[in-house]
Order: sequence, then structure tokens, then C-alpha cells
Amino acid sequence: MSGGSAGEIHCDVDFNVNDTPRSICALVERLTPLFAPSLKRGHLDLSDCKYLGPDAAVIIVATVLQYQSKSRELRVTLPLAPPSLTAFCEFSALKHYVSNSPYPGEHPESVTVPIKQFAASNFSRDPDPILRLVRQHVAIDLETEDYVRVCVNEVIQNVQDHAKSPVGAIMCARFIQKSGEVRVAIADRGIGIAASLRHRYPEIRTAKQALEKVIGGGVSARSRPSNMGCGISNLCNVIVNVLRGELFIISGEGMADGAPGHAIRSRDFTAGFPGTGVFFTIPVT
Repeated sequence: MSGGSAGEIHCDVDFNVNDTPRSICALVERLTPLFAPSLKRGHLDLSDCKYLGPDAAVIIVATVLQYQSKSRELRVTLPLAPPSLTAFCEFSALKHYVSNSPYPGEHPESVTVPIKQFAASNFSRDPDPILRLVRQHVAIDLETEDYVRVCVNEVIQNVQDHAKSPVGAIMCARFIQKSGEVRVAIADRGIGIAASLRHRYPEIRTAKQALEKVIGGGVSARSRPSNMGCGISNLCNVIVNVLRGELFIISGEGMADGAPGHAIRSRDFTAGFPGTGVFFTIPVT
């Protein structure tokens, strides 16, 4: 990171962001100077990065849209190589959001669900692109489809109900042939889980504590009378125990991750992420 022209902050991401918790945290740490609310102009340089996935894409686009919502400017330099990465930048709609290029058509190999911005959830339609992506690579039964719908809608509903995100929810997904999984990423630039709970549960002092409570279930900001606080808890159970996938959540100064056979654990994240990111995998082979 360095100072740019006329007070602009220049931020380089010169490493691969490969959808692991470690790489997501490294990306957020590198972007931290750009999160400063007082910053008017920034430049994010991705030209030396050789891999980006849906996790990085939604974080970057959420940051760009946050700048736009405040009438600030964030320039983004996308990678020019390798060809697979430039194709992802195009078909994921990352290029569209950072340079106003046309929104992409369908990926020729049907491996990417382009980034979409949600202001509100729609249970019947929001998960459809991800379900189509899964079906193109494996036959799934109706019960599994319902589980996927629940996972996507739990996250988007939480953003709508609690996050106060000026950019709504940003979602992207991609099929990874090598690992035989669909990766789903949803992020917002809201107040974070801890802040949304603290007015009702003042004993919650840290983001790590907030994540522990929502993972355990029965804790909610209660923005709706019928809200029983099982969204994140249900999401964790479905992804890890039912679909046998992996889950990573980052919110404020806290993060949590889980995988089959391992208890979901919460940890402190010193750098902090202004908002919440939920990233999970659905094994399809």
C-alpha cells in the first residue's frame, strides 16, 4: 500500500486469492486502507494477481459499490493474465462492476454464476442460478435443492433484516472442476453481526462472541416477530453436516469456519471487515 496522486491511496493485491479462509483474510487485511470512511479516492491494483475466485469478487465489488454509494472513487486495475483469470473477471461480472463494461452472458462452459446485487430476498428465485449451476454438473434430488435454497436465502434474508448494508447483498458462485465443488460467496458492507445483536444483547462485547452465539442458535436481533434466530445456526448445520461442505464467515473483528468432522470454531480477526462475508462450498462429485 502506498499513497497515490492527489491523496489517493494505492493498494496492491499481488498474491492469489484462492477462496480459502487464509487467503480471504489476507485480502481483507490488504484492503484495510481502502475501508477508511474518510478516504475519497483509492486505487486497487490486481494486475499481479494470478487467481481470483467468487469470494474475492464479492468483496471487491461490495467495496466498489460502497465507494459509489458515498460518491467516492475507487479505481480497479484488473489482471491481464492468465487467460482463465481474465475470463473469470469477465464472466463473473467483476469487470462489469469495476469498469462499467456490458453485463456478461452465460459462461460458455457453464461454470460461473455472475455477481448479482440483492436489495431483498426472494426465496423462489434467488437461488435458481446456483441450482442450475449445480444441476449442470450433478443430478440432485428435491431435498438437496431445498437445502441449497435455504442456505442462500438465510444469508440474503439476514442482510435484508439486520445488516443495514448500503449496497445490499452481493452474490457470486463458481463450479471448480478440480475439487468437484460449487463455491458460493455472499458479502455485504453493513454494520456486522455483533453490532446488529448488541442493542438486544448488551453483554456481547466482541465479534467473536457474537459469532459464537449465532452459531449456537436462538440469538437474534428480532427485526421480525417470527424471527427465532436460527438463520446462521441452520446455515452452519446444513452446509457442514447435511451437504458435507465447508463454511467460512467473516464479520467485523470476528471469523468462524467449519468443515465435516470438525466443530465450527470462532476466532478473533484483528484487521476487521466492515460488513459480513459468508462463503461456502457444495460438493457435487
